[in-house]
Amino acid sequence: MYYSIYSVLLFLHIVVGSVSLITFWLPVIAKKGGHFHKRSGKWFEFGMLAVSLSGVAITLMVLFDPLAIKDPSSSLSGAEADKLVWWSEMFAWFLLMLSLLVLNSTRHSVLVLKCRENRQALRQWPHLLPILTMAVISPYVGYLGTKYSFVLLQVFSALCLVNSYQLLHYIFKPSIQPREWLIQHLRHIIGAGIGAYTAFFAFGGRQLLANIVSDQWQIMFWVLPGVIGGICTHKLVKKYRQQYKVQ
Repeated sequence: MYYSIYSVLLFLHIVVGSVSLITFWLPVIAKKGGHFHKRSGKWFEFGMLAVSLSGVAITLMVLFDPLAIKDPSSSLSGAEADKLVWWSEMFAWFLLMLSLLVLNSTRHSVLVLKCRENRQALRQWPHLLPILTMAVISPYVGYLGTKYSFVLLQVFSALCLVNSYQLLHYIFKPSIQPREWLIQHLRHIIGAGIGAYTAFFAFGGRQLLANIVSDQWQIMFWVLPGVIGGICTHKLVKKYRQQYKVQ
């Protein structure tokens, strides 16, 4: 029963996640503020919420009982089982952190559009708790990455920690500038896309890349979404800051 629930959630996670990788680009290419931009943005929002929440659920299930998920037939024992538990738990922590990144970025990007200058809704516990959880988990994932020499974990633990700080800083700083909420929306909705593409290349896309790219080069595809997304975000934010005179 436990494994069956996990399998259903994983299937939904993969299907919705795959569709969301495509719908991410629809509001990007649509006319900003137009009907299709808003509608496709909603598609991406709902997809990312489903992907992130299912990601949180399946990773917690792995952390609670790794062998029930990764070895349901109980075919392993001793050192092999221990190694499987270690590997599963490490990547479960990483995927949990990524799921929270996508969840926080998506919810924040949507809420700032609704709230605009009034940030009271951002200061409620349903919004703050996942952000604080990511802030706590990120250093631990970074520790695992450092201990076992996984660059991907080190890089994204730092990014998630910075993301937590940025979210909390915006939520609680004394005042915001006119249209600063628009910059927040842009920055964090792209951040949700970065998290989704990173998860794809690090997990689902890994099997596809295995036949094309050697293991030592796969790390490049894991990091590229963050690098490319970060550069694009910086340029777009700079453009709209100048356009709307946001400091």
